Amino acid sequence: MPKVDDYAIVTDWEGQAKAVIQTKSIDVKTFIEVTEDFAREEGEGDLTLGWWRTAHRAYYERVLAGSQYQVHDELQIACERFEVVMTA
Repeated sequence: MPKVDDYAIVTDWEGQAKAVIQTKSIDVKTFIEVTEDFAREEGEGDLTLGWWRTAHRAYYERVLAGSQYQVHDELQIACERFEVVMTA
């Protein structure tokens, strides 16, 4: 779990560094509590909550496959807000 003020390296699918980010806030919410504002701020897809839920549900299903966890509306997730501090 990231912590406020942590730095992380963002990579592309080949593992090449593309950016350094600094965590500004973390809010643990259930999947269903994620807001339209958060989805828009994340900046992916068409910026809607509907797109966010579809894409992230598919992502979490892939990541959690074979584990004891299932994707559902009460699944707790970390909603991270960050600042890009350097790009490659």
